[in-house]
Amino acid sequence: MRIIEITLLAYWTLLFLSDAIRHYSHYSLSDWIIVVFSIAAPYLFVWFIKYMWKKNNTPAVKRKVTNNLPPAINNSNSTNKPSVEPEPVHSQPVNYVETNNAIYRIDRKPITDKEVPYLIQTGYEKSLQEEKKPSNPKFHRTDKEENLSFNFMMKYGHEVDILTDRCESLYRDSFITNDLSDKINILNEAAKAFEIAKKFCYSKGKGGTIYFQDMWEHLHNSTNPCFSYLDNIQIALEEAIFQKDIVIPNILTTISNNDGILQKNIYKLLPDIDKSTIQRTIKQLESNNVISRDKKGNSYMLHVLK
Repeated sequence: MRIIEITLLAYWTLLFLSDAIRHYSHYSLSDWIIVVFSIAAPYLFVWFIKYMWKKNNTPAVKRKVTNNLPPAINNSNSTNKPSVEPEPVHSQPVNYVETNNAIYRIDRKPITDKEVPYLIQTGYEKSLQEEKKPSNPKFHRTDKEENLSFNFMMKYGHEVDILTDRCESLYRDSFITNDLSDKINILNEAAKAFEIAKKFCYSKGKGGTIYFQDMWEHLHNSTNPCFSYLDNIQIALEEAIFQKDIVIPNILTTISNNDGILQKNIYKLLPDIDKSTIQRTIKQLESNNVISRDKKGNSYMLHVLK
């Protein structure tokens, strides 16, 4: 790879230099600036690509922890090694217990300064091991598995798109309607469409199974390393059912039993429902002409409309 890179760069340089030598008598200062920049551009591009690759492939945990290690651990290859071997931290192994962010000795004795470098090194090694653990199977597929998935996609891609598009379309439609009964029905249909698409892919063998898992069951984002598209549907469905069967009936009952109640006083009467959920639901009920909401002081007076 290195030889190809050098050959291409050399060819690029000779190409521009030979052209410049042939026409140098007609070149102005601006022409020479363009020639120099054109020759340098691929070198700068190659350097930038290598720099970014090296930066992105250096483990963040390793960089962070290594910089914080004491000299005895961080510079294991240093030439300034002590002439006298350091005495061992323990004459016998000592076990530690970690709870939340604290570490304790099993024998309940205080941790000494001599034990700190050992604990730092142990924590560093543990971080490296955690980094290597697969958090999402889609990032650990073998070449054979990826080929099976690709072959399935090439053969059945059109059919799969039709099935999964229906699932996505239904899920999006559920956020358009304000009718909770309709929303629940649409989300149930979306869940069924997901299962139909899954059954089709799984029925085509390992390639279809891997494809569906990686595309729909092993999703990821900045807060969740692995989740299924069906999880989103189920969460939205549970929220809609909770809103329809718990939140709205309790709010309407509370207002009916306390006609003219101030909104700021309703929260303590419904301690099991989140305040922001109550606020959002009251505004929705007002827009649907189910309740009235009249300004009074620093709050609102609530009435159920007959």
